[in-house]
Amino acid sequence: MDELVLCDDGKTRCGYRAHDPVFRVYHDTEFGRPSADETWIFEKLCLETLAAGLSFHMVLGKRRVLRDAFHGFDLDRVARFDDDAIDRLMTTAGVIRNPAKLRACVHNAQAARAMRDEGGLPAFLWSFEPAPSERPKRMTLDWLRDNPVNASSTAMAKAMKKRGFKWVGPTVCYGIFQGLGVVNDHFEGCDFRPQCLRDRSAFTPPG
Repeated sequence: MDELVLCDDGKTRCGYRAHDPVFRVYHDTEFGRPSADETWIFEKLCLETLAAGLSFHMVLGKRRVLRDAFHGFDLDRVARFDDDAIDRLMTTAGVIRNPAKLRACVHNAQAARAMRDEGGLPAFLWSFEPAPSERPKRMTLDWLRDNPVNASSTAMAKAMKKRGFKWVGPTVCYGIFQGLGVVNDHFEGCDFRPQCLRDRSAFTPPG
């Protein structure tokens, strides 16, 4: 994979699937953009859980179907899913038909709902923002390949498991960091990295 790619619209992007329209939208509008929205965070948690061991790009391609199946990833509605709801998901075209992962999404909704008195999922997520010492002076493809997880994502995974979350390891947590702007992993030279830096500078983490 090339680190950077000059695309047909004149924009320089991170090289991973830069010419794919589905991934390009994700790269341009979500990857590295900070958020404290509970529903948005829960959706990212579900997508990363469903993508574990698979291709995140493949899961993004199913996102519209998944949003319909999970009622827009409304945390309260998903927390009430029962065995019949899981059976329905298992027969829904386009859904990742892994019963363990689907049940993990429901269980994680229940665990996240139980955290609301303590600030909820947004405050919990942002409390694990990596210290500057964990981040590279220059974000490169080589650095990212060598660091698929970090100390903060490992700590978050451990804390989530203590709270009863399922199917959440350091890699899943690091993917959540990337997708929600807890880290800015756009490579140096990507046209979208500076805007993510500005967005983070203007963002006040919850908690």
